[in-house]
Amino acid sequence: MVALIIAKLWATNFTSQFQENDKSPDAQPTIATLKAMQSACARNCYLGVAQHLPNHYPKRMTCASDTFSESIIISKAPLAEKRAIAREELEKMSEVMVTEKGLLNHVQASLVLGVSVKRVWELVRQGTLTRYDFVGRTYVSATEVFKRYDEEIAAGERIKQSLPKRVLTSVKAGIATDKTQWKLGGYAGPYHEARVKVKKAKFKEEEEKRRKVRAEFVKQLLDPMEPPKKKAKK
Repeated sequence: MVALIIAKLWATNFTSQFQENDKSPDAQPTIATLKAMQSACARNCYLGVAQHLPNHYPKRMTCASDTFSESIIISKAPLAEKRAIAREELEKMSEVMVTEKGLLNHVQASLVLGVSVKRVWELVRQGTLTRYDFVGRTYVSATEVFKRYDEEIAAGERIKQSLPKRVLTSVKAGIATDKTQWKLGGYAGPYHEARVKVKKAKFKEEEEKRRKVRAEFVKQLLDPMEPPKKKAKK
């Protein structure tokens, strides 16, 4: 839309300039042609006008368009690099989610452990929880968080939450999911996807074995029975 408006403005500007510079009778057909081209510019942009204008006008237009296109390419280059880096980090984050059974941000970790976010930062600094940085955000291992939760219950440092409280904690942790986790399907999206793939592969393998057994059984039923061999006379 912007390109069409710019093209129409160019055609109007060129028409007025040509009228001022050349008022001879021979120039009138060219001026009329330029006026007719104003409406065509909205459809064909400046390329159609350049074919009907004097030689010095297309040069200016081509130069301006080339400079504009080059500036767009240059401005898009850093953006493309940032997107490529972000994709690589998401792939690495997905791999870590599979090995660690998920990654929790500090708000989610604090909800699971029943402590403040500041306490989670202290656990990270102490090395109790492993720190992972992806796409400008900090995460901790879900395996380590849940392991610490179970250890605190076993040591008598905390009481196991009731079912309603656990459901409420899960809802709060789901609300605290950030954009990066949403892109990967949640705090443990890739881990669950990997489990589903393994189950499907195992099911296919077992189904193939059962299919072979059934095929062998049907083959034995359909094959003609061999006649009993006669015993040799002594």
